[in-house]
Amino acid sequence: MKSVYLAYTPYHILLSSVIATASDTNKEKALLIFKDFVNPEVFASVLRKWKLNPFDEILLMNGVYDAQQYNRRFEKLIKPDSSFNIIRRNVDNVKRYIKKNNIINKVFTFHDGRAESQIAEYINHKKGGTNIYVEDGAAVYNDHIFPKPSPFVDLFHKIYFGRWFQFIRFHGDYEYTHKIMALRPDLVRPDLRFKKIERIPVEALSILRIDKFIFNILKEYGSPKISKPDILIVLPHSEFLLGNNIYEQYITIMRSILDLAHDRHIYFKYHPREKVPYFNDMVTNKDMHVIEIPQGLPMEVMYLHILHTPPKVIVGDISTSLVLAGILYGKRSTIISILRLLGLKKYPYLEKVFERLGVLVPDTVNELKEIMKSNLRDSIEGKEIPLYSCTL
Repeated sequence: MKSVYLAYTPYHILLSSVIATASDTNKEKALLIFKDFVNPEVFASVLRKWKLNPFDEILLMNGVYDAQQYNRRFEKLIKPDSSFNIIRRNVDNVKRYIKKNNIINKVFTFHDGRAESQIAEYINHKKGGTNIYVEDGAAVYNDHIFPKPSPFVDLFHKIYFGRWFQFIRFHGDYEYTHKIMALRPDLVRPDLRFKKIERIPVEALSILRIDKFIFNILKEYGSPKISKPDILIVLPHSEFLLGNNIYEQYITIMRSILDLAHDRHIYFKYHPREKVPYFNDMVTNKDMHVIEIPQGLPMEVMYLHILHTPPKVIVGDISTSLVLAGILYGKRSTIISILRLLGLKKYPYLEKVFERLGVLVPDTVNELKEIMKSNLRDSIEGKEIPLYSCTL
């Protein structure tokens, strides 16, 4: 039998590789990579050359990263390079692929709200197969609910894509998603606990360090050499900041961090789909200690690369990577979410998850500064946590 994995981000590709190698018992496996992020070809090339590559096929599909933005609704419908029509063509291609490969009985998807994922799950369900939603980081651990569309919008999408299309309330909510996979099943949002939940072994991530897979990804992306970073900043997408009217707030907080840690080694990374280099505007030529991590490089790859010399401080908002940082590093790093400083009050369950993982959530900028001063002054000492069963 055959499994197919639908990946929309570099993190999806990493987890697909881990699951396909460590726990998927099907003989044949295929990976569909959607071009929703910068330089997906590089990642695909490294994976194809990897000695432990578990996939018989790695196919690059069109994606929305290079889609043109149109404000008028009719333009979104008629322009072939709109995200709407790119997804529509993808649906047709995925449908043909699933029907052509009639031995497929497992579909792994990381975003069951996407039409491409839903058509794959729908067809596989009708054949009696199993559909698995694999965690997309923080999405499975927060209690955010997507707004309900109007009856007209809902009907239009069903006409345009098919009757199988559904607007989901949250990730993992699609009618034909049968099972959930997560690194921390005990922290998965309550809404999903009526479905079967399977643990992704954290120790299985060690597979990615075999045969220089991590090293080769870093090399291909031209990553700078990182040695004992003081601060690592995980930047949110500018559209998220603008959509929540918190862009100026965020910039002010980042300036405070740069002023506070002006003599420290700071690394920062943009969201994989970011197109506006907004953080660069805050970094002047004299700030040579502020270094950008290549945008297409998954933050998770960087975490594994510096596993034994983690950053003293990691700063993010509601980023997926803060969850994994908490799982990987524990108390060896001080991990901070600034979601309260940004007034993001719609994630109370995520705050509880952060608390369980040891992620700090300060209430004020002064509290943030005090936390950072304390941890930059005194490097956190601690024993290696026994995450992996093999030598890293």
